[in-house]
Amino acid sequence: MSVPTSYRLPYIRTRLRPSKIHAGGVGVFAIIPIKARDIIFDTSNDIPLGDVTEEQLATMPKPVQQMHTDFAMHRGKVFNPPRDFTKMGMFWYVNHSPAPNCIYDLEKDGYYAKRDIKTGEELSVDYKAYPFDSTVGTSGNIKFATPPKAAGASTKKRKPAASRK
Repeated sequence: MSVPTSYRLPYIRTRLRPSKIHAGGVGVFAIIPIKARDIIFDTSNDIPLGDVTEEQLATMPKPVQQMHTDFAMHRGKVFNPPRDFTKMGMFWYVNHSPAPNCIYDLEKDGYYAKRDIKTGEELSVDYKAYPFDSTVGTSGNIKFATPPKAAGASTKKRKPAASRK
């Protein structure tokens, strides 16, 4: 299927649907074929809010605590939530798979296709390949990390949110 160049933008390549990987969860699916090494999501404008400790989280209402557990990036007992839970990018819904079709490149601050992805295929990342933290929220969504050495992957460390201003 040939897609006009004007429609080859990352945010037009995917959509959210019930996940086939994470029962009861939401996943990201390709709506057109995506070629290996193509950027899928540019995450450079989605700067996390900053650190929220377990102690701070315990003072928040239960539904807010659950949002942090489900979607925040984890570093041990510290959470790094999206800046605005109501404006989360679609990439926050990329689920884990031990045989992923995507990789997060820290240096380029984006998600890339690790291989060709077919229309209708759910996007996935191997969380265990990212040493940022092995903790995943109950929703199973991606947590940012330093990516493994792989074709096209960077190993540059991401600056803490406070120092990226």
